[in-house]
Amino acid sequence: MEVLSESEKKINLDAAFKASALKRRRLSDKLATVIVTFGGIAIILSIIAILFFIGIEAVPLWEGAKSSLTSKFNLNNNKTVFVPPTIKSDTTGTEYKLDVMAIGVEQFREIAYAILNDGTVNFISLDDGKSIKKVDLTELAGKRITSVSTNIDNELFTLGTEDNNN
Repeated sequence: MEVLSESEKKINLDAAFKASALKRRRLSDKLATVIVTFGGIAIILSIIAILFFIGIEAVPLWEGAKSSLTSKFNLNNNKTVFVPPTIKSDTTGTEYKLDVMAIGVEQFREIAYAILNDGTVNFISLDDGKSIKKVDLTELAGKRITSVSTNIDNELFTLGTEDNNN
């Protein structure tokens, strides 16, 4: 058996330490390579998915517009919804023609409304044309509406009356 001197033992220890450090470095290098490669592939796939989604959303912009009739009904036959022009008298005894001042549809396009100049609001089902509800605006009792204005979303209305009160 060969006896090693102290300097040879130190050289062997250094060599063993360097070999194990080299193995650790190679392992960490391999791990970093796998992580960076996986991250790069994930980013590329994410970009492809985003472009695919944008493409799917943009394709209908180049197609022609399509529309179809979803329901049809005659409001003239439903006297609870549509009020044909009639003569009505206000609190001062002045007679006036009863008119529809504004019509519109709510955001889901299931219910329509009609605002009459006597302060009545009719809500109409767009499925069958039947009256859902009739609301009298009590704050306008006895006043005649002469103008109607709405915001762009049809959520708020300004009603002008013949006595200039809104």
